[in-house]
Amino acid sequence: MPEKVYNPKNFHMPAEWEPHEGTWLQWPGDKVYRGYERKLERIWLQMVDVLTPNETEAQILTDTDVTEEDSARIAAKKLLECGVKSVIVTMGAKGFLLATDSKMEFVPAVKVNAVDATAAGDAFTGSLAVGLARGNTLAEAASFANYVAALSVTKMGAQSSMPTREAVEDFMKK
Repeated sequence: MPEKVYNPKNFHMPAEWEPHEGTWLQWPGDKVYRGYERKLERIWLQMVDVLTPNETEAQILTDTDVTEEDSARIAAKKLLECGVKSVIVTMGAKGFLLATDSKMEFVPAVKVNAVDATAAGDAFTGSLAVGLARGNTLAEAASFANYVAALSVTKMGAQSSMPTREAVEDFMKK
């Protein structure tokens, strides 16, 4: 966990703040890492290890209309060029694009009978963080997150749709 959480007003860096790796940014509205109402200054993007924008957020950040795999690749490339170390553009039922300096891979979403997608992005991002905290590679953590997000859309609601680790592990075996 980082030592401090910063809430940059209007996304301007406070004069007394020295950027360093491992810092968490808290956006207006108390959303951590999420909610890009405005374009971020390049200095912020250069400190990001893993950025997980959805299609709309990627469009806001890059001025690229993200609708399919090719446009997600263009947006991810722009974010990498800004200094982001890894980008995962989430695309709902289509899947996600995982991009680093060394590779770009589109991964289709796990197919399920979707009922409510309310918390799918949160399920993906939260479980991605869990996977990384457990020491998995980014690709392994993203694969795990893909299954968690898929399971989350099979139930109504936000909190009530979050699956247990056991449920995810059972689902991954099928």
